[in-house]
This record gives sequence, structure tokens and C-alpha cells, in this order.
Amino acid sequence: MDVALSYPRAPLFGQKVKKTMIEEIIGDLRLFDRFIERPKGEDPRPPLLKFLLEKRHITEKDLEEAVHSRLIEAGGRMVDVLLKSGDYADHLGSLPVLGYAMRFWIIHPEDYDKLHFDHGDTPQGVIRSSEGLIEHVVKQLLTPYEKP
Repeated sequence: MDVALSYPRAPLFGQKVKKTMIEEIIGDLRLFDRFIERPKGEDPRPPLLKFLLEKRHITEKDLEEAVHSRLIEAGGRMVDVLLKSGDYADHLGSLPVLGYAMRFWIIHPEDYDKLHFDHGDTPQGVIRSSEGLIEHVVKQLLTPYEKP
């Protein structure tokens, strides 16, 4: 038995490298409602992310933090578009992403009245729609897409 194998090994990648690697793998992370947009053909993300998790090069927390950052960026862009265009929030494709950004104060609650909602949507309802979004997105990133 190789004695070196009985000791826990040091992490192969530092935090900055892990963060960059995960961000490159997940890409822009475009969502429609609560579902990620899949590339045409086979999605390389699930097997690659699973490999990195299984080999403990990354943790699920690392992946969740990267998804969090992407959701905040996307939600912030949505807020900018909504404030500039005056369009309705549901016309941008993902109320849960907008709600996620609102949950983390991308827009101050006092400014919610500057956003336009229709179909009975409210700022509080949009924020509630983002509950569990990170877990849902991470699960999709780790699951190969099967065409219906």
C-alpha cells in the first residue's frame, strides 16, 4: 500500500482558479423562467462539473457561489433594462432571476415602484418566485439534458 495515498491531499486549485474555472464552464447562464438554456447538441457542463465535484477539485458551495454571481449579474442587467425601457418585468424571460436580484438588493425596495408589473405580479411575489432557484439551477447544471 502506498503510504502517500492514506493522507488527505492538498487542494489542486486555489479559490481564484476554481472560481474562474467554474465561471468558464457555466458560461453566461441564460435562463428562461427557472430553466437554463442548453447549448445545441450535447451539453458538456454536467459531466465536467460532476467530474470536478467527484474528484473534489471543486465543492458544491463553489458551484453555488458561481451560480449566485451569475444570477445577480443577470438580474442586475434586467433591472437596468426595465428602468431604461419602462417595459413589464415578465417580458424579459425570467421573473425568478429578477426576484433573486431583488432579494439581494440590486434595486432598493423604495425603488420597486419604478418597475412595471402586470398579470397580478408584485415585487414580493417576484422575490418569492426565486426561492430555491440556486439549488434548481445547480441541479440542472449537473443533469444531462434529455430531449423529450
